Amino acid sequence: MSTEQKPVGANQWMVSDAGQQQGPYALDQLKQMIHEGRLSPAALVWTPGMTEWKPWNQVPELGGTDHATPRPAPDFPPASFSPTSLPDRATLMEYLVFRKMVTPLIIQIIFWLGIAAVSIVCLVQLVSALATGSVLIIIAGLFGSLIFFVLGTVTVRVYCELLVVAFRILDTLGEIKSQLEKK
Repeated sequence: MSTEQKPVGANQWMVSDAGQQQGPYALDQLKQMIHEGRLSPAALVWTPGMTEWKPWNQVPELGGTDHATPRPAPDFPPASFSPTSLPDRATLMEYLVFRKMVTPLIIQIIFWLGIAAVSIVCLVQLVSALATGSVLIIIAGLFGSLIFFVLGTVTVRVYCELLVVAFRILDTLGEIKSQLEKK
């Protein structure tokens, strides 16, 4: 992969979206991306002649207004790929001293295991009903397994969401504490 940067010419635009820079694009290409919804409202744009990066919806050429305050410019030209995307020492320490939680990931695993368990129970119930051979029991087993599947999946989802909400509250409180300590 080449780390060579493409020069940005007149009437060409750079885009910074979700921390990743892309381009250069022609004005028509950029307008098409906006029209197709491929550019988030938070995306920043820059072209030669602009003094700073701006959200695309605040740039007159792209159909926006120019009234809001500008955002800080991302690094330009775009940074090259770095294979050192592994967690740094500070991130690892966050996990080791329990400032960052792994439980939300575990909750997602529990959710999918719960869905698998509900599905298996439904299948076993349905197969048991089919094995009896009685039409009435088969119909009852079909409806029973369908009702159990719906209620079981909803119950597992609600339980996991409640756990996730609790951990998100904890994370948010930690972020608020960090911001207050910085002030």
